[in-house]
Amino acid sequence: MLWLDRLLDHWIYPSPAAVQRTFQTYNVGGTECLVVTREDATCWLIYCHGNLVTLDSLYHSGVPRQFVETCKCNFVAPAYPSTHLNGAAHDACIVEAVRCAYEQIRTDSTAPVYLVGHSLGVGVALGAGRTTPPAGLVLVSGFSSIRAMAPRALWYVIPDRFNNVKAIRQYTCDKVVIHGSKDAIVPVANATALATAGAATLRILDMGHNPNPIDWSAIYTACACMIGEGGVVAAATYPVFAR
Repeated sequence: MLWLDRLLDHWIYPSPAAVQRTFQTYNVGGTECLVVTREDATCWLIYCHGNLVTLDSLYHSGVPRQFVETCKCNFVAPAYPSTHLNGAAHDACIVEAVRCAYEQIRTDSTAPVYLVGHSLGVGVALGAGRTTPPAGLVLVSGFSSIRAMAPRALWYVIPDRFNNVKAIRQYTCDKVVIHGSKDAIVPVANATALATAGAATLRILDMGHNPNPIDWSAIYTACACMIGEGGVVAAATYPVFAR
């Protein structure tokens, strides 16, 4: 049902306004990435953003720098490529771009690599780490599946895209599911389903779908607690992404 996939694509992947980069991005495994590092980092953190976020808005939010400072990590946020594909093929293209960056970092560094996803990025993170599991997963404001976001009467026509409940069962690493009790976009029941399926720690915060600065502080702390202490590992260097 191509028409239904195209309709869903307009909701899942809205086209962000074009923004002129005011910062350098880097080529990590063929994927354009926002990279923030520190000299005494003990691990890598790959951040998979939501569908209304771009690398530009993420950079200017200050979130990457706060992750680096709080978690003592190197931060990498892959850009989601724009494609002319539809449906599950589009999902797979996004996941593959993140997976390539993830695998490149694992090849270039002996440090642990953690995957963090927010909203749509939860599905992307779960897909990207499937072949080579990360050291840990932090999943924020994620849905259990695209199908579960629709009324049950429509499930038989909604494609089963980003089935996160199924995906999380494949991971045996440490997992934390974080969700807002005031999330009006993704009901908190999705978080319960994810945490139960993945035997993950569930943390319900007093927040909506998109964290504010205070909420982010709790998320940084949750990531830092999972990462713990480790030895300093030299950061790999990557070429500037040519746009």
